[in-house]
Amino acid sequence: WIADSDSRFGPVCEFITAGHYRWVPFADLAAWRVSPPTNLIDLVWAPCVLTLTDGSVVRGFMPARYPGSDAANDSLRLGHETVWHKSGRTAVIALGQKTWTTEQGDFGLFELADTTFGMPHGSTTVDGATAGEPVND
Repeated sequence: WIADSDSRFGPVCEFITAGHYRWVPFADLAAWRVSPPTNLIDLVWAPCVLTLTDGSVVRGFMPARYPGSDAANDSLRLGHETVWHKSGRTAVIALGQKTWTTEQGDFGLFELADTTFGMPHGSTTVDGATAGEPVND
């Protein structure tokens, strides 16, 4: 299993495509490829390619850090670390780099750059797709 480590998002992946902000349920994801950061803007908006369980491929961006990180210290603002604050009895709010929680532990956005979900590794591919390119359907 996988979830966003910030309980505001939990079972969904934040995604920006064609100028729209969307929540994509992890259950709808077959794979993703997140491009490693090559410039400063990639530490805010990470170019990525999603492959959905229906086989469609969508190119766009994932937020590389959590809301409110822009007003934090440099380490959080640049996504070099993640900190969590309790909110209420069970909620957790994160600042800094987007982090995924899994049964294997917590992983930063760029640590799980090439990920396949719910099937044997390699059975779904996003070969030939470049993150950040428009979809040519």
